[in-house]
Amino acid sequence: VGKLILTMSLPMMLSMLVQALYNVVDSIWVAKVSEDALTAVSLAFPLQNLMIGVATGTGVGINALLSRNLGAKDFEKVNKVASNGLFLAFLSSILFLFIGLFAVKPFFATQVKTSSPIYTYGIEYLSVCCIFSFGVFGQVTCERLMQSTGKTTLSMFTQLIGAVINIILDPFLILGIGFFPRLEAKGAAIATVIGQICAFIAGIIINKSFNKEIKVSFKKFRPDIKIITEIYKIGVPSIIMVGIGSIMTFLMNKILLSFTETAAAVFGVYFKLQSFIFMPVFGLNNGVIPIVAFNYGAQKKDRMLKAVKISTTMACSIMLFGMLLMWVMPETMLKLFEEVTVSAVSHITGGGFYENIPRSFPEGFGAKIKKDDVKILPIFKLIQEKGGISERDMFNTFNMGVGMIAVVDKNDADKALSILKENGEDAYILGEVVKGEGVEIC
Repeated sequence: VGKLILTMSLPMMLSMLVQALYNVVDSIWVAKVSEDALTAVSLAFPLQNLMIGVATGTGVGINALLSRNLGAKDFEKVNKVASNGLFLAFLSSILFLFIGLFAVKPFFATQVKTSSPIYTYGIEYLSVCCIFSFGVFGQVTCERLMQSTGKTTLSMFTQLIGAVINIILDPFLILGIGFFPRLEAKGAAIATVIGQICAFIAGIIINKSFNKEIKVSFKKFRPDIKIITEIYKIGVPSIIMVGIGSIMTFLMNKILLSFTETAAAVFGVYFKLQSFIFMPVFGLNNGVIPIVAFNYGAQKKDRMLKAVKISTTMACSIMLFGMLLMWVMPETMLKLFEEVTVSAVSHITGGGFYENIPRSFPEGFGAKIKKDDVKILPIFKLIQEKGGISERDMFNTFNMGVGMIAVVDKNDADKALSILKENGEDAYILGEVVKGEGVEIC
C-alpha cells in the first residue's frame, strides 16, 4: 500500500510544487511593478482561493465517487458521474463569471479606498481571474477524471503545462517585454488564465486519447440530481474548509490594512511561500483519495485503513519539515526574494556539488567553481588526509561545508551577499555560471 501511495501521489505532489512555484513567481514579477500592485494581488487571494476551493472540493467529490464505482465495477454510473462532474464545472464557472462582473468592485471597496491604485490593480487582476474561471474548473475536473483511474502522471502533465506557460508569460505580460504590452497586475491574471485554459484543453485531449475507462458523452444528457448530491456530500466539507480559510484571510487583511498596506502585502507573500509546504500535502491527499475510495467500493477495509495511516504519517512529516523551515530561516528567504531576483536555489545535500548544482541550470549551462574560493574548514582537510579520500569524493560526499547555493545575476551578487550577511548567514561567491554541462572545480 505504501508503494502504491507513493506511485499515485508523487507525480501530483511534484506538480503541486510547480503550482506553488508559479504563484510565487507571479508575486515576484508583480512586486517589480510596485508595492501597490503586490498588495492588490495579496488582497485578491481570499476570493481567488475560494474559487480554487470550489473547483478542488467539487473535484474531490467527483474523484471519490468515480473511484468507488470503478472499484464496484459499475461502469455505467462511472460515465454518468464524469458527465455530471463536467456539468458542475460549467455551472461553477458561470457563478464566478457573475462574481467577476458584479462582485469584485464591492469586494475591494470594503478593503481599500476606491481612489487608491490598489483598488484599480485589484479589480483588473481579480476580474480576469473570475471571468475566465472556466479554465481552472475544466482543468481540475479533467485532472480528477485521470486521477480516479490511476493516471496520475498524465494528470501531472496537464498541471505542468499550465504552470510552465504561466511562468513563461509572466514577465512578458506584466513588464511588457519585447512587443508585449505592459499590463502589470492584469498581465499576471492573463498569464494565469491562459495557463489554466491550455491545461484544460490538454486535459480534454488526454482524457479522450488515454482514459479509456471513462467515456463522457453529452448526447441526451440530463443532470442527475442524485449523483450531484453524492458529489457534494463528499466535496462540500472540503469547500467549507477552504471557505473558512478565505474568510480568515479576508478579515486578517482588514486588520493589517488598519496599520499599513505593506503589512497586508507581506501577509500575502507569506501565504504564497507556505504553499510550498501545503501543496505537496494536497497532492498526497489527491493521490490517496482514489486508493481509499477504490478499496471502499471493493470492500477491502484493511487496505483502506492502512492507506489512511500511512498517508497521515507522511502528511505530518511534511508539515513538520515546513514548520522547521519557516522557523529557522524566514527573514533570509523573504528579504532575498524581496530585493534580488533569484534564478535558482539548491540545497547541497550528499552528492550535491556534482549532482544538485547542475539541476539549477537550463540545458547547455554548468558551473565553474574555484577551489580557492571555497571556505574549507580544517576538519574536512583532516578527514581527506586521514581517510585517503579523493578530492572529488570530498566535494561529492562532504560538500566541504557548503549547505546551500543561490543563483543570482552577476550585477546582483554584492547586494545578495549584503542581504544574507545582514541576516546572519556566512555567504560568499562560490563560482559562476558558464556554457557547458555539469560542475568544473578548478
